Amino acid sequence: MKNIQATFEFSLELQKFQSYFYCQKGKTFKISHKKQDVFLDDFMIFKINMLLKEDEIEDTLNALDCKMSVGLYFIKKVDELQKRFTDMQLVKSHTVTLHFNLHKGIHDHLNINFNLCHCSTLSMIVHGLLVALDKPVISKWYKRILPDRWTKTKIPTLQSAVFGKTFKKKLSEDGNRSVIKDSYLQHAYRLHYKLCSCLLRSLDGLYSYYDKSSKSLPKSTKVQFQLKKIPDVKDQLTKLCEKVKEVKDSESLAEQIDTDLKQLCADLSSSWKQFLKFCVKNRLEAFVEGEHQKIKERIFGESFFSTEHPQKAALTYPENFAQNRLKICQELQKSNIMSNPKHALECPDMDRIMSSSPVIFEDRYVDPVTEGNIWFFQNNIRTRQRELIALRHIDLSERFLQNKANTITKLWKQDDLPEDSAKVRTCSRKNDFIQVPRNEQKFNGKPSSTLNEGIHLVIFVHGLGGSSFDLLKAKQYISTGLPDNNVEFLRSSSNEDHTFGDIDFMGKRLLEEILQYIKNEHLNISRISFVGFSLGNLIIRSVLWRPEFQTYLSKLHTYLSLAGPHLGNLYNSSSLVNIGLLFEQRRQRSVSLLQIAGGDHSDPRQTFLYKLSKKPGLQYFKNVVLVGSLQDYFTTYHSARIEMCKPALKKNEPAIVYNEMIQNIIFPVLENKDCSLVRYDVAFALPRTIASFIGRTAHIAFIDSHRFLEKFFQSAGLKYFQ
Repeated sequence: MKNIQATFEFSLELQKFQSYFYCQKGKTFKISHKKQDVFLDDFMIFKINMLLKEDEIEDTLNALDCKMSVGLYFIKKVDELQKRFTDMQLVKSHTVTLHFNLHKGIHDHLNINFNLCHCSTLSMIVHGLLVALDKPVISKWYKRILPDRWTKTKIPTLQSAVFGKTFKKKLSEDGNRSVIKDSYLQHAYRLHYKLCSCLLRSLDGLYSYYDKSSKSLPKSTKVQFQLKKIPDVKDQLTKLCEKVKEVKDSESLAEQIDTDLKQLCADLSSSWKQFLKFCVKNRLEAFVEGEHQKIKERIFGESFFSTEHPQKAALTYPENFAQNRLKICQELQKSNIMSNPKHALECPDMDRIMSSSPVIFEDRYVDPVTEGNIWFFQNNIRTRQRELIALRHIDLSERFLQNKANTITKLWKQDDLPEDSAKVRTCSRKNDFIQVPRNEQKFNGKPSSTLNEGIHLVIFVHGLGGSSFDLLKAKQYISTGLPDNNVEFLRSSSNEDHTFGDIDFMGKRLLEEILQYIKNEHLNISRISFVGFSLGNLIIRSVLWRPEFQTYLSKLHTYLSLAGPHLGNLYNSSSLVNIGLLFEQRRQRSVSLLQIAGGDHSDPRQTFLYKLSKKPGLQYFKNVVLVGSLQDYFTTYHSARIEMCKPALKKNEPAIVYNEMIQNIIFPVLENKDCSLVRYDVAFALPRTIASFIGRTAHIAFIDSHRFLEKFFQSAGLKYFQ
């Protein structure tokens, strides 16, 4: 029987609406140009009542998940802005999950992204707390909306709620007082202890958060609202329990328990109201966002691994790397690190592909490597296969870590490591993460203090059958972390209707589009970066060698390749994908698919891909970043990362040509001391579907997965554009 009523209150603060793209007029405000911010400063209080079983109170509270729907509405004309809300059109909505914790409550920040044609972000903060535990009460609101049902609802009396539903009064032999059976008495004591404990823990958690947040304020800030610190929770609980045990009469005992609960609820409610006033007065968004970012860095660090290799390793076959990384991913899955929610606020439907964060492996190629052969692994993985992996706790030197953290755990299989296998560092410390500027710094319109004068132009190029909207999410994450006043973004659209044509012609169209954009916008270019997806990477490379682009070669900054088929699909292990691509090539009479397959010429050294590999291009960039996944069969792993694979170790002509292509592309990059080569291996947490089986889901995840894009850019990717 559910005989306890819990009351929760949630404070929702809508901070800022940020528009990155042209947007229609909004619900209570209008957006007239891109990159416009609207400070909402809108506060709302939600109250939730729910019934609990007395023997499952704490477990139920800690497992409580609430759902909140956040929608973006619009109308087309300015004169319609004052119309009724029901006249507005819903263009996008997200469901936010609130994970409640009895002791900590909810104090979290969340950015909700509204993508596609309404590319914008809503910044919000939620504070939540358990404010009351009492016997069930039927509210007037419930009576009003359900008049026929409330009369049938049995409301327990105070004594039945305290002593149990089977409790009946019994008089003593002299008839002067009531007698309580020991079982009923113990039931009352247990109930009193549980409810008081929950309320005290909720109050203690609120004060702890208040104390921590108030200390983060500038010393010059005068805190007008002071929360009263409660005594030690255990001592306070002990005193309340001892006081109750002194009462023997059933009516007096029930009243005493009721009095204690009402007093604690009153204290909790008063402190909660004071805390909300404190939040409104002191603007805690910077503190809440900072705490959210710390948790995010820790989560990302649990599944981000960085390895440094000697430069010569970029041209060799990494025999054991795939197997070792597969074992690491398996250990992560067994430990459930990737699936457990860490944030109080989550928006799962922003990512339609994955339910948990991917594992990312970073391979950096430097010369020379001075450290020994060490594999580092996060310290909260517990291996289940001792014969496979050894765990050991070690201290870190300042070379690896330049902050307060001083310990980490390493995880390796010694026999699998080559002699010059290089050092590996974890990305769990603060210095490895890109610090996204605060809202006040990002959108104040002040000139950026960058070393380079002029505009940094970032160009996005879509893949086969794609459009300029394909890389919109990637553009949004980059634009959020870069100063807005010296960065321009061009999402290429010149090849949207021509991706089945000749890649060389597509390169010409892209070049014309770039030059025309620079001319029309009167841009003084200081740096140019490219972000390509799938086929788009080959289109980008076909631009770099052209004479018309020679003027900008010295300004090339970063080349980010997401699943680019640089070496074609010669050694694709998926026969289903090979058959499908062959069928699509013949059905569409696609020249580009024929070029990727290497079937455009009988002589492999006369094919488009081989000729392209011999032309200059990537070595002019400061950063060459290649991203691939073993789960992606549409673009093979080794082709995306431009590296050797096992079938290419053979001595036949296709393997020799394959090796030559790798040498042609990578060797000039390694020769340029000012060019940094980085490869990324992404292991996605994908559902078991047909699309995942054939590799399509992993392929699309590079541009459509919120979890991957957020983790990649905040962990590493954003620094290449700064």
